[in-house]
Amino acid sequence: MNWRIHGPIPDCWRITEHGWSALLRDFDIIEIDILETPDRELFPIKYNVLAKCNKFKNTQDNELTFRFI
Repeated sequence: MNWRIHGPIPDCWRITEHGWSALLRDFDIIEIDILETPDRELFPIKYNVLAKCNKFKNTQDNELTFRFI
């Protein structure tokens, strides 16, 4: 989020940990690793996400909760 919008178009894949939680809301998130980056205290450059499909989940939008920093 520290860069201008760029190609290839569309530039829409800088996802935060909240975005991963929303995108994978019907998965069981096993682990979210954050690659800590010096001089980037507010937004890490990379996340590694390990999630397992859960066919019984059907999360509604109003059930999503987020942690504020």
